[in-house]
Amino acid sequence: MLQLRKWCREEIRNIESFNDALIHFEDLLKLLPDFDFFKMIQAIEKGTSIWFEWAFLGFLYVAWANNAHVKRQLFPQEDIEVIIKKAVIFLMTMRFQEERWRITGEEIAWMVAATRFDFTFLVHSEKPIVETCWMGGDIGFWETDFNHLYASLDKSIQAWFIQEVSQMTEEKYYDFLMEEIIVPDRVIKQSYKKSANKKSVNISTLSSFILASMWYMTMKHGSGKNTSSVGSTDAVIKFWIPILFQNSSEPNEKLDTDGFLYTDAIVCKTIHDLSGNVLETETVNHLIWPLTAPLSRQTKINKVLGVNHNVSFSVLWQAYETLHEKWVYNVGDVIIVWGLSSLPETISDLSHKEIRLDEFSPKWSMLGVVIEGKYKGEFLISEKNFWVSIDMDKILLGWSEDSEDIINFANERVISNKAPEDIIQLVCCNAALWILVASGRMRSKDFIIDGKINPQYLKCAYNEARKQVSALHVNKFMESIRTKTKQVVLWEEVII
Repeated sequence: MLQLRKWCREEIRNIESFNDALIHFEDLLKLLPDFDFFKMIQAIEKGTSIWFEWAFLGFLYVAWANNAHVKRQLFPQEDIEVIIKKAVIFLMTMRFQEERWRITGEEIAWMVAATRFDFTFLVHSEKPIVETCWMGGDIGFWETDFNHLYASLDKSIQAWFIQEVSQMTEEKYYDFLMEEIIVPDRVIKQSYKKSANKKSVNISTLSSFILASMWYMTMKHGSGKNTSSVGSTDAVIKFWIPILFQNSSEPNEKLDTDGFLYTDAIVCKTIHDLSGNVLETETVNHLIWPLTAPLSRQTKINKVLGVNHNVSFSVLWQAYETLHEKWVYNVGDVIIVWGLSSLPETISDLSHKEIRLDEFSPKWSMLGVVIEGKYKGEFLISEKNFWVSIDMDKILLGWSEDSEDIINFANERVISNKAPEDIIQLVCCNAALWILVASGRMRSKDFIIDGKINPQYLKCAYNEARKQVSALHVNKFMESIRTKTKQVVLWEEVII
């Protein structure tokens, strides 16, 4: 299936986004000949926040290493093996920054900006589009203690930060990363994925279905399974949602016809190839790709973004403000979601140790709110704000050798209103956040009162989501999508 997605990507590729980026970032590209890559890496190692030019040019190496068109047009004389090594160094070094909460909003924004050279197609819309993609890699409320598994490797990484990178050559540093960090990291991550972790349904995917059934223009971004038995791409295939296209105009046509579009990460860009196929472990890409919707810079994007424990509460709203100010994206309303394990005494006491989910948590959640491209604050909420009560034990599906079938079956039961009430409530709480960004209600004067989100808005949005499920509107919408899907063969046959 991976090769089929890559084949589709090359078949439908156009250069609209590349040409737009070429003009928009012309001044930054002029800096490339004098860019000292390893000097930037040494600055990062010392704990220095890098300039936006460096963040942009550093991530450009990632597009350069993966995207043949970028290489042909911008850097035809460069040795691709050298570029790949630089891309690996940059991806891993910025991941270390992220894990230590050292990464800044400006660095994130300008790495995202560089990805605009990479898109296979662009979606255009005169209407605002609600787009979502959650970060993944969250710890979850699981029995396996990932921090314990990761502890020994973390010590090695900490030791590297203590040791001066200035004592290494670029080649030696690359070898160190590959041999001492990436190989053991890959083993740990793979063992973690295979352990008996408890998961729930594909919440962001199901929430997108609810929103689209209400006739909001909806885009869902995602990939195949990584930290779960069923990734977004795996889930939508079971619902007969197209992930492959015949040409670069078809995504726009699907969105216009259905009001819903799924954009697979491999189909619409190349920047993940190095992380997924060569390194086979987490890099800073897992933070960057949820922010990189293949949308034109003119189309307004409203966003719900779920974030895991590696990203601090302040940097993402700063990233969105920068993306809006620099016209990388036309940012409208955004809700950033961190799911917590418990209620902190004060927000100032809150740390990444309490973050468990990259989605709304049945216990407590932190929401970062951006309205019309401007940050408005961070707010704590729980399921009580939606006037529901969710039992944690009843939303986890457990783990077995048949986890994939269990999750897919549970997904089907949610949209047909046959799932356990606690699971449907959890999905609808998440979908309510989508409704808020889609409907424009966040711009109401009384949306924020006395430093809190007005609970009436949360309750009303939840009731709308729950009605869509209980009245089987979501089920009917998905059936209409399935009827319109013009595939000659079943997706299951394609995968085989």
